[in-house]
Amino acid sequence: MRPTASSVAAHYQLGRVLQAQGRHSDALASFDRALTIKRDLVEAFDSRGLSLRALGRHDEALASHDKALSIRPTFAEALLNRGTALLGLKRYDEALASFDKALAINPGHADALNNRGIALKELRRLDEALASYDRALVVAPGHAEALVNRSNALQLLGRDEEALASLDKASKRRSLATTQRSRSRPIIPTLMGAIWLRLAEPVQHPRPLPPRPRP
Repeated sequence: MRPTASSVAAHYQLGRVLQAQGRHSDALASFDRALTIKRDLVEAFDSRGLSLRALGRHDEALASHDKALSIRPTFAEALLNRGTALLGLKRYDEALASFDKALAINPGHADALNNRGIALKELRRLDEALASYDRALVVAPGHAEALVNRSNALQLLGRDEEALASLDKASKRRSLATTQRSRSRPIIPTLMGAIWLRLAEPVQHPRPLPPRPRP
């Protein structure tokens, strides 16, 4: 029996479910099975890059995102994820360029603006980093990672009171999100000491549910 579009989608969707469960080796195998059937499945190349990065295989992750972009150069999510892989490789100038390309396609992409700020911060361009976090928060006022990263940049700029205010907003946002996920017991925020000097993890793929690949 010849493989069908539904079998391609099934392998891809299974990979996304496994990825969400943190089973990245299994997810990678599922994406690869989808790609043996449909070799130009852009979403599978991009998603397998996320699992490769989670496994610490940053160079391979970058190659997978690049493959996705060779097929669909205007795929903003792949540009975002490519930039995040470059952050992991500490290639900050290239990461910044990738985030800028994503934003040229989708100027209101809060995750790209946040991750762009991280690249700028690593390049010690703190005022520009702060401006990028602020742009992310205009688009998504409750973006917890951008609030944490904004606090970090403000502290490095010596603006401690503003940094604390931003961190407090992030604490409340994360506490609310956790409470909404689990209403059975109260959640006590513990952010103030734990993430004061910690750069928040770059946001990778913003879509919580697996998108269906194009036929």
